[in-house]
Amino acid sequence: MSKRRSHRRGPRIPDRIRKGVSDDGSAVDPAELDRVLTDVDTEVAALLSDDPALGPGTGDERWPLALFEPRKGVGIVHPDGRVQEMQTETIIQAGFSRWRQLTAFEQLDGWTVRETTTGLELWDKGGIWARGQVQVPARWRATAEQIGSVVVVYGHQVGVRPPETGSWTAADRAAELHRARHAGLVAVGLVTWKGLQVPDKVTFPGPRYDPVTGQFPIGQGTENTDVPWQLHVPGQGVRHGVIIGERDTGKTNIVRIITVETVCSGRFRVWLAGPQGRHNLVETFGRVPAVEEIAESPGETLLQLRAAAQRIDKISDTWSGGRGHTDPSPDRPGLIIVIDEAQEVFAAHPEATRLAEHIVTRGGPAGVGLIVTTRGADLAYFGGSATLRAGLAAHNRMAFGTGIPALDVLDQLPPQQGGNA
Repeated sequence: MSKRRSHRRGPRIPDRIRKGVSDDGSAVDPAELDRVLTDVDTEVAALLSDDPALGPGTGDERWPLALFEPRKGVGIVHPDGRVQEMQTETIIQAGFSRWRQLTAFEQLDGWTVRETTTGLELWDKGGIWARGQVQVPARWRATAEQIGSVVVVYGHQVGVRPPETGSWTAADRAAELHRARHAGLVAVGLVTWKGLQVPDKVTFPGPRYDPVTGQFPIGQGTENTDVPWQLHVPGQGVRHGVIIGERDTGKTNIVRIITVETVCSGRFRVWLAGPQGRHNLVETFGRVPAVEEIAESPGETLLQLRAAAQRIDKISDTWSGGRGHTDPSPDRPGLIIVIDEAQEVFAAHPEATRLAEHIVTRGGPAGVGLIVTTRGADLAYFGGSATLRAGLAAHNRMAFGTGIPALDVLDQLPPQQGGNA
């Protein structure tokens, strides 16, 4: 994607600046000036209008605000003492308003804020103006979807770019934004929201399970690096996992990928459970020989968990002194249990929570793994069990939508002790 804005007519910059001489007589590199003025990479924040980091003066209604802050500023001090920032002046000339006391924002025709897989972008009809990486909060996204528009704040020193040293509070950020607004260095506009479009179908390149490592790539990170899912560790046992996110955020698609990779490994049998009955698992996987059982209610899922716990106890009893491990193999396949929207069964059946605890604490070495999806990281989604939550999240964890902040909760959990694998 081009980082040039050649389709726009820039602001009128004094000739001496373009010739490489600043107001104080020091040299200005014209190439660097041009690079800064045409760079679309910015720092970005997605905040609701009642966020303390914005301070007062954003209106009475709740609005989603997208703040784009260029990483470098281009300032001009006029003879009368006025200061202008050239990137802000450019976007004001293109239709934005200067944000001092203004709280009634006018819709801008042809402009959009677009969600990407890594953040937000600002576009007009001619191309991209700004982009940056940010985890979009679910409440922010839901408000943008409901209203259909986003208030875009653009300018240098608007409280987004982190300080060079130390850190600052929400009050510090609000104070910087207030100063920039008072100086007339901030542009604002009401822009149409365009959320991330999830394709109906995604091409599956084929299984990529590696028997040497027990891993397969489940997706790509922010730098296009593979994100691994650890199905098992040779010589140690099977790993468990948890996927967190609201409804329709992509959890079930990840479950399908994990199921396909697990089946194609040739080293596991799979038991699937969809307690809500939302997804026709029988139609999707019913004819796959390695998928031995499919549960479509909390009661049927409970039966699966009982059978899995009995299997673990039987295998454990065969070990000398109760110790050992089982490596999944084509001759002695392991077992992976996958429960979609697991909070439905844990909430309905306390016994299911106890059985799941048994699986995550003793199942790994016995060749039995448990993978679940839930809608949050709070203990309520795990039947109130800290042991279950920690065991599931010990090695494999993913999050979507509101689940992304849940990773912070999971990352702070203490390491699992004992027999968990």
